[in-house]
Amino acid sequence: MKLLLFGAGASIPFFKQPLTTTYITNEVMNKRIWETVLNEYWKISNEHIGTPHQITKLIKTIKSNFYNSNFEDICEVLDKLALLNWPFDYEDKVVFKETIHSIIKCKVLKNGNKRNYYSYIIPFLYRCVILSIFLNAENNHSQTYKKMINKQMEFIKNYTKNDTKSSIVSLNYDDNLYQSIRKFFNTGFIEDEKFNNRNFFSVNEYFKANKTICFLHGNIRFWGYRFMNNTIESLSNRIQNIYNLKDEYTPYNSFSKSFNITLTTGRDKELTFNEHPYSAYYTKLAVDILDSEEIIIVGYSFNDEHINRLLKNFWSENRIKRIIIVDKIEGLIDSNHPENLNGVIDKIEQVFSTSLNYDNKEEFDKVNTEGYGYLFPKILFYKNGYEAFLNECDNVISCFDDSIYSNLY
Repeated sequence: MKLLLFGAGASIPFFKQPLTTTYITNEVMNKRIWETVLNEYWKISNEHIGTPHQITKLIKTIKSNFYNSNFEDICEVLDKLALLNWPFDYEDKVVFKETIHSIIKCKVLKNGNKRNYYSYIIPFLYRCVILSIFLNAENNHSQTYKKMINKQMEFIKNYTKNDTKSSIVSLNYDDNLYQSIRKFFNTGFIEDEKFNNRNFFSVNEYFKANKTICFLHGNIRFWGYRFMNNTIESLSNRIQNIYNLKDEYTPYNSFSKSFNITLTTGRDKELTFNEHPYSAYYTKLAVDILDSEEIIIVGYSFNDEHINRLLKNFWSENRIKRIIIVDKIEGLIDSNHPENLNGVIDKIEQVFSTSLNYDNKEEFDKVNTEGYGYLFPKILFYKNGYEAFLNECDNVISCFDDSIYSNLY
């Protein structure tokens, strides 16, 4: 069995404006996007919850007071703030109190005025802002978009064609992977005659399928917990849907509440895994990773612990298993100065409890000259990014065989 895991870096070549973490973090502070979202919410609720200026000022305050924070870190703070106005007694919980104390300490929240400071609907609308960023990006594809979709499709088909079972894991919200695999990988969603074009999730269908894809963090085709096969719903309809679902379909426990309906973000994603399809996705992912002989990881930052723990299990369970990691690193990789190595290299060492092949200068030279090589035992590292990988994936994969990595021991 083979498994492919796609992180944010896999989406970069498909858009004119790369959807990097830095770009999304800047855009969630965009007043224009907030104005659109707030206007749409006003139409259905007649509820005034603040101006774009007030909300973006709050987000900028969070960003400036929490070192090196990104849009997911900001989301985590917004979620905790919203729970102050939620009708459950979170303030008595130790973990929650510690989080709020940190927020107050950073002067994001005024201690004496906290209940009147914040609306619980903000986390839902924050996710709508993120959704809007991705919906806008779908109207701004790169010039080579169709070519890239076809290349991605051919790569996945060829890589998995000789395996009875294959699994794809997408951590991305955009539509790129679905466009490439929609005809030959199973999402687990089946038609529901009662809801035109809104398919419901079948656990049985998903677990029986030999070739599956999971959108572990949600997708722009999700409509609540349904999936839109043939269209992507408008932002205004999404906001109306969120308004209808916000009290009914969001899971919670004694420490927190999930505000994830269409997209799963923030630092506490695991609460979402209590609901289908995410529960089935995560369960099958754990099984598929252990059953896989090979994994290709594309553009993943290794920042999600719920993914990392499964990769650790995969790595420690059987020493003959292998991994290809595709990432983008500019410049040369210098084995003599490990302190200058890209952050993803450190993450790989931490997650897989492995060390760079410092003594194998030949492999470092190969990575720098040809773009790929065994920086780690059993881990083939490709440094030129996903677009370049798709242009030479056959050559890269062809060197990924027993005779190559067995010589590294």
